[in-house]
Amino acid sequence: VFAGIEWGTASVLGATLERIRSADFTLAVLPAHADIDVVEDLRRYAGEGATDGELPRLLREWGWAA
Repeated sequence: VFAGIEWGTASVLGATLERIRSADFTLAVLPAHADIDVVEDLRRYAGEGATDGELPRLLREWGWAA
């Protein structure tokens, strides 16, 4: 299903859904959420006021880092 998908593009979801439907698989689509690709995305997730010094603490608090 995922082979040959152009990851990181706007067409990922559409291409994946088409392949799943073509294979007669059952699927459910959840509500969309922003992903975290770069530090700026993480800051946005943590809150616009998050500083570089706060990010390591937040990562530990969320269980994303040791």
